[in-house]
Amino acid sequence: DYHIDEEEVLNGVSMLQQELELERSLNSGLVKQFEEMRVQHDSDNEITTELRKRIIKLENDLAEGLSKSNAQRSGEEALLTRLRTLLEKSEAARHQSEYALLVEQKRCRELKENLVVQEEAMCAELSKYKGKLCSNVS
Repeated sequence: DYHIDEEEVLNGVSMLQQELELERSLNSGLVKQFEEMRVQHDSDNEITTELRKRIIKLENDLAEGLSKSNAQRSGEEALLTRLRTLLEKSEAARHQSEYALLVEQKRCRELKENLVVQEEAMCAELSKYKGKLCSNVS
């Protein structure tokens, strides 16, 4: 004979209802916390995505700036090389001109010396003819 006590059953049901209500309350709190965390996570994802976009843009800007800088530097180095080459050619031409000038100055001195010698010889020759002329006239 098993006897069911109605009061015990009602107490058991009441306790189960309280436990169920407590579980629902806890679940509701957990669901609310989960929802808040999901919203925070979504917000964090948006911030992370925006930060990644900014970083990528900055990296691209940096790469573009470096590329322009390198191109400009390369152009400047090429110009510097052309100017150095021109300077070396100019210096070589100056040395050649200085040498040619020295050669011409030496040649001019030699010509002048030869002219002086020729003039002296002509003067001596002229004096001889003058002397002959004067003696023939007398």
